[in-house]
Amino acid sequence: MNMRFGFLGNSKILKDCSTNKTVSVEVLSKQDDIDKKINRLRKVAKDNILNTLKILENNKALGINVYGLSSKLFPLPNYPDLEYFKYIDSLKNELLELGNYIKENNFRVNIHLENTIILNSISDKVLQDAIKDIKYQNVLLNYMGLDEKYKIIINVGGAYRNKVDAMERFYETLTNLPKNLKKRLALKNDDNTLSPNFMIKICNQFSIPFFLNIDDKNIDSEAIIKSAKSWEKEDIPALFGLRSNSGIAKLNGVNNADIILGNADKDLSVLRLMGKI
Repeated sequence: MNMRFGFLGNSKILKDCSTNKTVSVEVLSKQDDIDKKINRLRKVAKDNILNTLKILENNKALGINVYGLSSKLFPLPNYPDLEYFKYIDSLKNELLELGNYIKENNFRVNIHLENTIILNSISDKVLQDAIKDIKYQNVLLNYMGLDEKYKIIINVGGAYRNKVDAMERFYETLTNLPKNLKKRLALKNDDNTLSPNFMIKICNQFSIPFFLNIDDKNIDSEAIIKSAKSWEKEDIPALFGLRSNSGIAKLNGVNNADIILGNADKDLSVLRLMGKI
């Protein structure tokens, strides 16, 4: 079995290299000039992009091939009058350089959205904000020149005490989602009321791969094999989440796997797992 390991977001090894710097609404409100506000956001976004490149360069030197991009490269991306699309074109060279580096060095890169961004919320605002965020992340990946095998990983959501209604909302949302966005998605689930095997059935219906945290409770070999199989059409290794080394043994039935470590030590944990420190 071939396994590669990676981590999400910021590095524990590199200092002062944040990929999710932001600007508060309060700070921006003190500036009256809209152009100066956008310039402030542009500068922060550029810093985040360049720091991401630094992390990937360090990852290459360390032999770390899997990485989860920050979902907050652009601060306040959908804030009214300051949306990312008003200045993203001015950062196209930096984004393309980042994407080229990813492709040239065969990195497995995905964007993992926060668990609060879900596709079956009972709140229409939360749902519309989630769709906006997916569109924004898709634009970023397109600017990087990264095709649809570079995924946006999103939590489906909970059962809200009524699994049938929750899944109907999810089906409706996903059915109406533009085809190009559906092709970008991989689904994950952190709500124990929706079992992995149940989620995999949904993924198969929409031809969307499933990202499985293998050390969550109640994860069995059937769920792991089915999750791995959901990635086969993508022609890339299956992607799993892991928080502790103890879960690795569960992957014995999987031929090729890329694994994201989801603990606080990030790249340090990867190096320990690889036996490099």
